Formats: sequence, C-alpha cells, structure tokens
Amino acid sequence: MKSECWEPVIGLELHVQLNTKSKLFSPAPNQYTDIPNVHLDTYDLAIPGTLPVLNRIALRKAIEFGLAIEANVSPIVQFDRKSFFYPDLPKGYQICQYHNPLLIDGVIKIPKEESGYTEVDISSAHLEEDAGKSIHGIIDEYTGIDHNRVGTPLLEIVTSPCMNSADTAAECFRQIHQLVVWLGISDGHLHEGSLRCDANISVRKQGQSALGTPVEIKNVNSFRFLREAMEFEVSRQIELLNSGEQVTRETRTYNSRDKQTRTMRSKEEIPQYRYIPDPDLPPITVSTDEIEKLRNALPELPKPRCDRFVKTYGLTPKFANQLTSSRQLADYFEDIANQFQDFEQVANWILHDLKGLAKKKQIKPEELWIAPPQVAKILGKVQKRQLSRTQALDVINHMFEHKVEPNEAERILGINLSSDFEKISDWILQVTESNADVLNNYMNGNHKLLDYLVGQVVKVSRGRADPSLVKDHFYEKYSPKD
Repeated sequence: MKSECWEPVIGLELHVQLNTKSKLFSPAPNQYTDIPNVHLDTYDLAIPGTLPVLNRIALRKAIEFGLAIEANVSPIVQFDRKSFFYPDLPKGYQICQYHNPLLIDGVIKIPKEESGYTEVDISSAHLEEDAGKSIHGIIDEYTGIDHNRVGTPLLEIVTSPCMNSADTAAECFRQIHQLVVWLGISDGHLHEGSLRCDANISVRKQGQSALGTPVEIKNVNSFRFLREAMEFEVSRQIELLNSGEQVTRETRTYNSRDKQTRTMRSKEEIPQYRYIPDPDLPPITVSTDEIEKLRNALPELPKPRCDRFVKTYGLTPKFANQLTSSRQLADYFEDIANQFQDFEQVANWILHDLKGLAKKKQIKPEELWIAPPQVAKILGKVQKRQLSRTQALDVINHMFEHKVEPNEAERILGINLSSDFEKISDWILQVTESNADVLNNYMNGNHKLLDYLVGQVVKVSRGRADPSLVKDHFYEKYSPKD
C-alpha cells in the first residue's frame, strides 16, 4: 500500500438499511422483494398533498448505534432537503440531516493482531431516506425503475479520514457490519444492499498533514471488493502523481471482474445540493431520560463479551474473538457452556467440528446447531471415551437428517467406541503394513507422523477405535527414537 514517498488517507461512508417494519416517512412496508413497485405509499410516489411522518423506531435504532459507539446524541432531531437529480426518487430531493447530524464523535475499535485496538473516529452519523433502484438490461434501450426501496430508512455513518491502509478500512467496514447485526438494527445482507460502503481515498507525501485530492469509490458491498478497490485506487493515484499528473476529484465505481476502478461522474460540490431545512418536518426533542433508557437496554457488546469470554471461560483471545463474531454464535456457546464445563472443548466443537461438517454439507453452521442439552450430552460421551469425535459428528449429522434424539441416532448407526485390545491391534497392523514408509519415518524420530497414523487407524475402524488407546498402543509397540 505505501511507497517510499506516498501514503494513502482513507475515510468511509457507510449506508445501513434499518430493519423497521415501515419506511422512514411513510407507512409502506420496508421489505426486500424481487417484484418491483409493490411496497409503495402515496408519499413515496410524491403525490401532491402528502406529508412525511417520522418513523420513531428508525430514530430509536439509530440512537442505539450511537450509544454503542460512544457517540454524542443530538437532543434536537432536525431534517434537511438535499436537492439532486435522482431518476429513481420521485420527489426530486432527499430528506437527510446535513446541518445537525443525529450522532457525532463516536469510535469503532478494530482489534490488532498482536494485542490492543486501533481506534477509528466516527465523525458523524445521520438518518436519511434511500432512493429507488434503476434496473438496466431487462428492456432493450430502456431503464426500469423499481420504487420499492424509496424511503427505506438509512443510517449514514461517516468516518474521519484517519485510516492509512486498505486492510484497516476493510476491517472497519467489517466491524460496523458486525455491530449493526449484533444490535439487531439491520439484517446486514450485503448482497441485497442492506449495507453499502463508499470509500474516499487520497494520497499525500509522507510527513505532510494536508490531504491530497480525494476520489470517491461508490457503493461497494463486499469486504474483499472494498479492499481490492482501495488498493487499486491508491496505486493508480500514486502512479499519476509520480508521472507529474494531477488526481481529478471524481466519483468512481469498482469492477470486480478486472479489479479496477472506473470513472462514474465528476464529484458534486456541496452548493450543488442546495440544502435547506425541510419545512414539512418540525424539530423533535429527544430527552435525556429516553437516551438513558436506550443505553441501559443495550445488549452486552462484542468487545466486552469477547473480553469476558477470555476471563470467565479461560479461552484464548482468538477463540473468544471467533465466538463473538455474531451474537447468535456467542449465545449458543454460552448455552452449551452452562451445561458442559470443558469450555475449550465446547469452543473447539462449535468452531471446528460443526463448522467443518457444515462446510462438507454446504450449509450454514447454524443449521447444524442442535439443542444445547443434547450437545452437552454428546460432548460428555466424547469426554468419557464412549464416542470418538468422528462418531459424535456422525450422530449430529444423523440427528440433523432424521430429526431424532442422540440415543436413537447412536442406536440406528450402531455406534460404539471399541477399546478391545485385539481389535485395535488388528487395525494398527492393517495401517502399518500399508504405510511402512510412514511408520519407519515416525520410528526414526519424526513424531508428528503419529497423528497421521492414529487418524488412519480411526479411519480403517470406521470411527470405532478410541484414538487415545490407539496412541497408547503405538507408544507401547513402536517406540520412536528421540
């Protein structure tokens, strides 16, 4: 990202669709659908005589986000009109909060790999209504307009230009996505446009404080694509400056196929928007009591919960961070941990075993989640060596496929973990005869090969061999050199 002379400076603007039942200023359903123009009200279509009415649930959700990032909440909620040609917004102007943003001076904390956090300043966040959607290519030589999205409540989140790498900016995008889903204020479906990101990028000589000419990359809805777009744009600007050319202030779009940004339009200036206070929406007062009630009702947030998982359950920071990547996952872990006290085994089971099985089945891991008491029972049998981990996964899979209890799944599968010395010896003999070279390398001091040999014995036994007993047998019969 950095050259010897230049450094990038990045700020983000994120648009979060709030998951209210109705739109920001009309009673029309706030729903995603593939059928165009079905979720509309007379106000959405700008029928003369119709007036906006603020959705107070959208306001509450926006404030909850502000409290979660420790922002200051404006006690007076005011709205402005932003005049701009939107072909898919019938009023011809957008209602937003330019002069008095609802939230200012928040912070997003990004975990560092080694320890600690990088703080990203959230300069402001405000409510605004979304425009509709222009659809190209369905009708030859025409553009279709879908107004379903018109009036969807958006929370626009603006960071300060404080990030100096694409990795940091992409992780900021990821952390905000995690937080809005965790709070339950947005579904966070990137592919549906529930969360979209614009990146403002400039480069400057290292050591300088003044910013270079910014370029905006518009509407990116993927963490990976955002990183790629920013990396390309930084390289493009540095190449221009090194060749003696100037960077043009403009809005660009990212093409993920060729991994390049391309000119979309010249960048509009603030006066072009002709902001004025909206005469149809009087200011609204938010009391201190209302704000404190919302603050007290906030769920435990990802960072404090991650820290608590390390302290309470003795998990590694890596495990704790993975388990708190979603509120649903964190709840599932704790529900099992309350009934089975080997917390590391619970974490391993969720993050590795179940995740691996879900990947093989090409489903989401949560689709394999069974009731915590059942998981505790299965893990207890693994701990007592009544089931191997492979057999336990077979039980889970059978329960998922046939909707039966653990005992019934074991009975149908005919599962039992063998500790019979003769059977284990026979399985070991089969493996050592077909893996003579591996056995020889192991006995000559390559201790890491033991896990492979034990795994092969478990495979030959179709999961019936107790891995710990197999390992003991290897130690007894095939003593490796030091």
